[in-house]
Amino acid sequence: MPPSKDRWETTMSSGAQSLPMKLESVFGPIQEGWAGPAIGTVEPGVQVVSFAGTRSTPPVLATLGLSDHILTSRQSQRGIRIELVCVEVGDVAHLVPLMMMVSQRIVQSHDAVLRGDWFNISGLSSDWSGFYMTLPIFIDEVDHAVQAGNEIVNLVWTIPIKQAEAHFIDRSGWQAWEDVLEENLDKLSDPRRASFIGADAAF
Repeated sequence: MPPSKDRWETTMSSGAQSLPMKLESVFGPIQEGWAGPAIGTVEPGVQVVSFAGTRSTPPVLATLGLSDHILTSRQSQRGIRIELVCVEVGDVAHLVPLMMMVSQRIVQSHDAVLRGDWFNISGLSSDWSGFYMTLPIFIDEVDHAVQAGNEIVNLVWTIPIKQAEAHFIDRSGWQAWEDVLEENLDKLSDPRRASFIGADAAF
């Protein structure tokens, strides 16, 4: 079984680097970026950028600016900084506003995301019902946190999910869902994939 949720609340020590540079060293060069609306006193708000990928990592979208906000873990009450990372699945222009919307929800709640959480986006997407949050456990070359300047930033792997999959998480738990994910890694980037959980599955 993959490591527990506590792994998002860690400390690291490494050379200081800006967050965009650090993410480029992991996910390849930035290709494009989209600016989001201002959130609170932070300008220009959370952005979403696309990274080209490397020989060992796929192209991804990631937020920049979410880590400007210190979020509180409901598990330990510690302050945590995070950025969302999502493998490019289908139309990037469709995923970008969804990632911005989820980022805004996170900032407004001031709650740090924990592994196993999922955000409802039904009604906003014809393809997906939610975003599932986990560690970057399925790509060995990607660490779960990076040090940018003096700050530790946790990378939250954001996976689009179907309605039956969301129901499965609620009823069977995130550990059972990640067992399902591990069996279907090669399908995660397919924008036309069927649900990994049958609509009539027994939970």
